[in-house]
Amino acid sequence: MKLTKAQIESRLAEIEKESAELRNSLEQANKPWTPERGGWVFSALGTVNEWSSSSNEFSCRGLERKTSGAADISLERMISSNLLQAYVHEHGGDWVADWNDEDQRKCSVVYCFNKKVWWYVKSLSILEAGTVYMNEECAEKLRDDLNSGRVVTNARMNLVPVK
Repeated sequence: MKLTKAQIESRLAEIEKESAELRNSLEQANKPWTPERGGWVFSALGTVNEWSSSSNEFSCRGLERKTSGAADISLERMISSNLLQAYVHEHGGDWVADWNDEDQRKCSVVYCFNKKVWWYVKSLSILEAGTVYMNEECAEKLRDDLNSGRVVTNARMNLVPVK
């Protein structure tokens, strides 16, 4: 079957469009993830503000959310993480997890909802994203301080500032 010039041009246009779509899909698949932009920004000062225009300065640091509720939760988690890191720095000294040393115990503190008690767990070679690691002495102290109420958490077990 012989195609007319118009049919060939039409088919070529379809192929070029499909090719462009495939190239775009491939580019998107290979593009590094970046946080989505939203209209709500939270800061280490403990504030959540509606932002009229999204900013790469906030979104690239993970400080921007689509809703105020999501920003509130993220702010709470950020403050909790900062407090936990401050505690570890104050009570754990200059200890740093060395992931090349499989003999070094890296500890983190976890909450058991069934028993309603804080524990600490030890790891030699497993790194969990977002976890603050500490030496065993610091983990024991933090566990005890959490269980006694000396270190305060909220209902979602996030550390909260005491004023």
